[in-house]
Amino acid sequence: ARHRDALDAVAIAVSAFCMYSCIYFIKVAAFAARWEGETFCGLHFKTALALASSLGYLTGKPAALAFAPKLAPERLLAAILCILVLSGSALAVVPVLPPAYLVVSL
Repeated sequence: ARHRDALDAVAIAVSAFCMYSCIYFIKVAAFAARWEGETFCGLHFKTALALASSLGYLTGKPAALAFAPKLAPERLLAAILCILVLSGSALAVVPVLPPAYLVVSL
């Protein structure tokens, strides 16, 4: 059982690292692009992207810290996988979204 738990932990860690890498590369591409004349809520588009990204981190961390410890250990894996699928889905639609929705998805 311990060996299986260790393998699950490694699989989760690798999945999280891969997802974070994908998020990083998509964000880098979005920030590297030229957004001449694009605005969002009156802000230059890159400023809006930076604010949206920062707000996402600021709201996600406390929520995760409040939510994760309350989960039963047997439900933690399912919760982590659900979060990975949801965030992966948001990233999967980035290439086809109009710029205004890009701010929300990042």
